[in-house]
Amino acid sequence: MDILGSENNPIFFNSHDIFLYNKTLKIFDEMGVTYVGTNDLTKSEDLRDLNVFDEMLKFFHANQKTGRNELCPCGSEKKFKKCCLHKVCNECGAIHFDDELKHNSSFA
Repeated sequence: MDILGSENNPIFFNSHDIFLYNKTLKIFDEMGVTYVGTNDLTKSEDLRDLNVFDEMLKFFHANQKTGRNELCPCGSEKKFKKCCLHKVCNECGAIHFDDELKHNSSFA
C-alpha cells in the first residue's frame, strides 16, 4: 500500500473553510504532498484524509529526536532550545504542543 500523500495515493479533501483550504494547499505544496483539494460549498465537507495525514505527522514528530540547535519542529523557525525544548515530555519523549498536552505532571 502506498503512503497517503504520495503520487499513487493522493490526499482528497473538500473544505468549506477557505482559510483552512488555502493554508493546507500552501503546506502541501511546501512538503511536496500529492493532493486533490476543493473548496466546493455544494458538496459535503470531507476532511477524513486530512485527519489521517495529521495523525501520521504527529506520530512522525513524536518519534524523532530533535537536537537542541536544530530548527524547532513546531515550525516557528527558532532553534529548538529557544522554543519547545521545555515541552518535551519526560514520560514518553514526545513534543506535546499546547493544544495537546497529555502528561502535564511529567514536564521538567
